[in-house]
Amino acid sequence: MKWGRKAVFNQTVTFLWVWLAPSCFLGFSAAEADQESPLAKRTPGTRVRARTPRDARLIHQSGNWMVWQTWDPIPTTGFISPIIQLKKQSVYLQRVGAKDAHVLMDFVADGGPRIYTVLEDGTVLLNWRDGPQWVKLGEEARVEKPILVDKKACWILNAWQDGMVIGPVRDSSDARLPMYWLPIANGVLDRAHIRRISDNTGWGQITTPHIARHKQQLAWARVDEPERWKRTHRLFIFSLETGELSQVQTPNLAHVIAFDDTYAYSGGSVYSVADGRRVSDRPRGVFAVRSNFIYGLRKVHGKHGKTGELVFRTFDMRQLNQEPQVLARAQKQPSYRPREGLPASFGLFGRRKPITTDKGIHYFAGASWQTIPWQRE
Repeated sequence: MKWGRKAVFNQTVTFLWVWLAPSCFLGFSAAEADQESPLAKRTPGTRVRARTPRDARLIHQSGNWMVWQTWDPIPTTGFISPIIQLKKQSVYLQRVGAKDAHVLMDFVADGGPRIYTVLEDGTVLLNWRDGPQWVKLGEEARVEKPILVDKKACWILNAWQDGMVIGPVRDSSDARLPMYWLPIANGVLDRAHIRRISDNTGWGQITTPHIARHKQQLAWARVDEPERWKRTHRLFIFSLETGELSQVQTPNLAHVIAFDDTYAYSGGSVYSVADGRRVSDRPRGVFAVRSNFIYGLRKVHGKHGKTGELVFRTFDMRQLNQEPQVLARAQKQPSYRPREGLPASFGLFGRRKPITTDKGIHYFAGASWQTIPWQRE
């Protein structure tokens, strides 16, 4: 049987109406779910028992603060499209090593907030329905004004307790995407002291903007394609103290996951910060670089359906011929994939990153929290 154009058009419209109309109505009701939901909300700051990987998911860690999230799907009734699933969600703020946590917010939605950073006093900078805002226990949320540089809207690429890296929203008509450092002082954005940290090209059109930090240094990679099928890979390092921007060409570095003054790690390879050469392809699952030691996390699968374990280990870059040193073995850990403040279109970038502090690696040993101190030379 032959189908005419009009018949095909009518069938297409009918199909879209049947399947997408419920989603539209659901999307309308989801926007007002917080006001209409009979689910009770707890007062922000309510103290609860400490969260663990057994009952919550870690979504952010800054300094000595952890942010956890829990959710329970709300059963749907009637003819409702399964495209959107509302959930009763809770976000908790907990200090590393504390025996209790505090409720940051309770809400009903299909998605959740994006956490940028947590200041020393527990003030959280997050992106929620009204945009970037500061949330502090016991106080009203303070919404930030849009961040503009040269009259161009900017998004937050990554943030720390003392500042953030921002960049203009990608525009296909403009290949110039410079990046800027915006300080945080006394719990507010110090817009008067924004300074550019990259060249005019910034992170370019090919590379996903991912900024790593070591002390007072910021690092990122850039991939350019001056000719078709010919790409160049470069490592950029900016010093927040001196304002100096340095760069070296590398064989195949695409993203900086971790680095220090000597080495940078990206996608299974270790590179020299001084000259950009590839030093080793041996370490895997690296999440931290400290002096001559590179720290990795390896998942060992269990046999016959049994749950595997996670192995924390370190590589001594001065003795690469030796086997890595096993630091600890544990089960499920609160490791997470940091989004680094990127839009959802970029997805979740980065390997799983355990909790790290100035003292070492903080991990859950099953019944209590333990700390693996950083190796000393």
